Amino acid sequence: MRTTAEWMGCLRGRVPCAPVNDVEEALQDEQVTAREMILELDHPEFGPLKQVRTAIRVTGQVDHRRNGPALGADTDDILQELLGCDEAAVAELRAEGVV
Repeated sequence: MRTTAEWMGCLRGRVPCAPVNDVEEALQDEQVTAREMILELDHPEFGPLKQVRTAIRVTGQVDHRRNGPALGADTDDILQELLGCDEAAVAELRAEGVV
């Protein structure tokens, strides 16, 4: 019985093929590493977190790396700017437990 590495050595370049990986193996694949597909961002609460980057790349595109906002961090802005609520309406929604 041959190992995956032995099969890949025999077939790669001759037959379209790839190993069947578990998640850990897939994230350590040479192509994943070469294409820098894993990002590590510092989360203010949890410390460094790894995440998978999008596979779509556009030449000249600026790579913005940032953490998403905390739960509810944008609520007031959305209610006020996008939905037209004033501060009193937002306060009322909060008082009623809606937000």
